Amino acid sequence: MTDSATSRFKARQQSQGSNTNTWGDDKLNEVLRLFDRGAKGYQSLALTGDTTLSWTNFVATNDGQCAILKLTGSLSSATNLVVPSAEWVWDLVWNTTGQTITMKTSAGTGVAIPNGRKVKVFCDASDCYFAGPNYLGDDITETNNRDLMDKAAVETAIATASLPATAGTVLVSATDTTAGYVGTKVSVAGSGSVAVTPSITNPGANEVRLYTVSVGDGGLTDGGLQSASFTAVAGYAYVAPVGGAVLLPAATGSRRKIELGIYGAGTTLLSGVINGITTTTFAIDGDQTLTLTDADATRGWV
Repeated sequence: MTDSATSRFKARQQSQGSNTNTWGDDKLNEVLRLFDRGAKGYQSLALTGDTTLSWTNFVATNDGQCAILKLTGSLSSATNLVVPSAEWVWDLVWNTTGQTITMKTSAGTGVAIPNGRKVKVFCDASDCYFAGPNYLGDDITETNNRDLMDKAAVETAIATASLPATAGTVLVSATDTTAGYVGTKVSVAGSGSVAVTPSITNPGANEVRLYTVSVGDGGLTDGGLQSASFTAVAGYAYVAPVGGAVLLPAATGSRRKIELGIYGAGTTLLSGVINGITTTTFAIDGDQTLTLTDADATRGWV
């Protein structure tokens, strides 16, 4: 009589009247060893390139016919691992070959396992598939059902959320109704003697605003050497030759200062509100330094 093999484990199915005096030892023990390895066994399988596995009936040492399979080797390119077209589940496949391994049947497309990954794989006798669940059935903390989401799904959910409606934007207060990037939500307050210079970077399309803070000598920013006539800016110190006119900005009460260092023989005229008087004829003699303070809109510069 001829024994047959099971379709999955390839275990011996003994025909009636066969294997006289060998049914238990060795035939029954052969089956037990096969089940033992297939259900809980571990194998380290070295790959050198594309590999095709074949499983022989009644053999408990078939390559890959185990519960946990570690793929080893030092591959230089992606490789296929072709498995028998049989129903099977690998509880864990661990790829340590250095390259992506595609686990498949001869007629299938299979699943690509990146280097270093550990996955659960099953075969339905036609092809191989990832066996990890993608739905829990019920949420852990709520009664509503939830699908498991990958990174792309989470990013999409953030991008389409009602507040904010654009990925990477923020709301900065409970009353803020307009979402914006951080770079547009933070304002710059420094100027004059304390210069705050913003710059925008855009790594990965997520805007970041950087701030550079500089403090001028003597508490004022250097305004440089000017021509005989120029327009002054609050918070700056200037050096200029005599002659021409210096136009002062409108005073706002900021208490910022303007320093004028005038050199040479003669006078320079100031134009603006000085000590409460609007004038274009306030004279500065040469070879002196004058410091003006922003008092307020009425008194102007004093």
